[in-house]
Amino acid sequence: MVQKPELIAFSHYKMGGVQNFYYNLLRILSQTGEFDIVWIYDDSDDMENARLAQPYGIGQEIIFKSDLKEDKTVYDRFKRLSKYVSDRPGLIVTNFYLELSALHVHRRKNKTIYFVCHDEQYLRQAKEYEFLIDVFIAHNPQFYKAMRALFPHREKDIHYLPYGITLRNLPVKPVDPDKLRVIYAARHVEHKGVRDLPEIIATVEAVSPHVEWMILGDGPMTPYLKEQFSQRPNIRFYNPPTNEEVVELMAQNDVYILPSYLDGLPVAMLEAMSAGCVPVLYRFNEGIVDILKPEEGFIVPMGDKAGFADKIIQLYNNRTLLQQMKVAGMNKVREEYDINKCVKGYKDLFLRYKEFKRPVQRKFIAYGGWMEHPVIPSFVRNGFRSIKKLVS
Repeated sequence: MVQKPELIAFSHYKMGGVQNFYYNLLRILSQTGEFDIVWIYDDSDDMENARLAQPYGIGQEIIFKSDLKEDKTVYDRFKRLSKYVSDRPGLIVTNFYLELSALHVHRRKNKTIYFVCHDEQYLRQAKEYEFLIDVFIAHNPQFYKAMRALFPHREKDIHYLPYGITLRNLPVKPVDPDKLRVIYAARHVEHKGVRDLPEIIATVEAVSPHVEWMILGDGPMTPYLKEQFSQRPNIRFYNPPTNEEVVELMAQNDVYILPSYLDGLPVAMLEAMSAGCVPVLYRFNEGIVDILKPEEGFIVPMGDKAGFADKIIQLYNNRTLLQQMKVAGMNKVREEYDINKCVKGYKDLFLRYKEFKRPVQRKFIAYGGWMEHPVIPSFVRNGFRSIKKLVS
C-alpha cells in the first residue's frame, strides 16, 4: 500500500482569521483524501482571542502548550514541539515564529516547508527564515508582489493563491427601510481600529439615528469598548464560540465595518459579504483595492474617521444602493472565494512538495541567551548560573 504524504499545519488554538483560513482549507483537503493531515494548535495563556470551544475533528489534532513552566529554555520548547513533527515524506504549512524556530533547530529532511504570508507582519518572518522556507504563498496581491521583490531569485517558489470560505445557502436579505444594521467583527486590539469606533458611531448617529450596532469578538480592549458604549441599547456585544454562529449573526446585518490599521485579506470580510453585508474598510494595504471593487464595498484612507462614517451614512440614506452592493458582494464571494473551487490550487501546489524541496541551507540564529544554546554543555550552563547567583 502506498503511503500518503503527510501534511502538517500549525495554527493558534483560538478564534480568528488565520484559524478560519486553516479550517476552511483543511476541512476540504481531509475530504479529498490525498494527505494524512496533522493539525498542531499552539495553546498558550497569553492569547488575545477566545480559545476554540473544541478541536474540529479534522485529521490528527494536537494541542501543544507552548508556555509550560517546565521548559527551562526556548530550546526545551522547540524539542517538545519537534516530537510531534515526523520525518515522513510530505509538507509542513507554517506561519509563526514558534514552529519556524523549532523546524530550524530540529530539521526534517523529508518535509517541504510552505509559508503563508497573511499580512505585512509576516514579511519579517519570511525574510528571517527564507533560508528554511521552500515555498511562499500569498493570498493578497500586495504581499505576493512584496515577496517577489524581496526574493527575486526565488520567483518559481512564490505563489499567489486566493483562499476560499465555506459558503452557506443564505438568501439576499431585503433591506429594512427604517433601520440600518451594522456589524464589527474583529479582535478587540489597538490595530483593529477599536479606538476609532466611538467617534465613527457618534458621527453616524448625529445624522442617522436609526442604526443598530453589533460588536463581535473579544480581546484586551473589550472593557474599553463596553465602557464607551454602556447604557446604549442599540449597541450590543457578542462573543460567539463558533464561526458558524458568527456568520449567522452577520446575516442579520447590512454593513460590515473594519477600521483596521493592519490586515491582509480578512476572512471575516469575505464571510460578511457572503452573508449580505456591505464592507466599509480602511485602506490597510494596497492589495485590498485590487480585491474589493467600488460596486462591492467602500475603502477609505486609514484614520479618516469622518470619511468612514460618511460611507455608512451614504448606505443609510440610499437603500437602493445598499441592496445593489449586497447582491454584488454575495456574487463576488460565490464566484471567486468558494473554498470548493479555491482548494484545488492549494492541493495541486501541496502535491508538488517533492519538486520544491531545496537543499539544506545553514544559518545561525541564537534563540534566547547564548548559554541556552544546545551546543553549550549542561555542566557549563549550570556552572554559569551558579556563578551568576553568587554574584547577584
